[in-house]
Amino acid sequence: MNCKNLFLTGNIKVGKSTIINKVIDEYFKDKTIAGFKTLPFYEYGYLKGYYIENQLEENIFPKKENIVGINSKNYGEKKCFGIAETFENKGVDILNKSIDKNIDLVLLDEIGFFENEASVFKKNVHRVLDSEKRVLGVLKKKDTEFLKGLIARKDVMVIEVTEENRNNIVKQISNYWRL
Repeated sequence: MNCKNLFLTGNIKVGKSTIINKVIDEYFKDKTIAGFKTLPFYEYGYLKGYYIENQLEENIFPKKENIVGINSKNYGEKKCFGIAETFENKGVDILNKSIDKNIDLVLLDEIGFFENEASVFKKNVHRVLDSEKRVLGVLKKKDTEFLKGLIARKDVMVIEVTEENRNNIVKQISNYWRL
């Protein structure tokens, strides 16, 4: 099976995004990368939430139109809630621009449960995967219908990152894609 859509999954802080950054640094440094990274933002030293960083723009900071998740304390219980509107607007715009003919790699870092209520965004993720573009991304280790549907696609390969194999995955991706 040879597919252009590769996703990493694994436990939190195992090194998935670090691997993606190494692949980009080694093989796509002078190439055009589209897509997004999901990054944390903090207020007063505490994790406030997450925002998406468009890879075609520079110096992106958390602001209302790109915040995709907010932490909330409810009766002492800490939860993070996705903001579907951001996915439906900013996320869809990023995905549409990712299908441009001059894009060498589409980054989808990361896809998880924040998108659950963002039906247009989810449809556009499938559109990107259907395109001719090479896709590298991260799938959160969660049990949602959307994630199950992505994993079940015949044109998607999922690599589980562990502490034991993480040092070999950049080479594995390079060999797989013949970079």
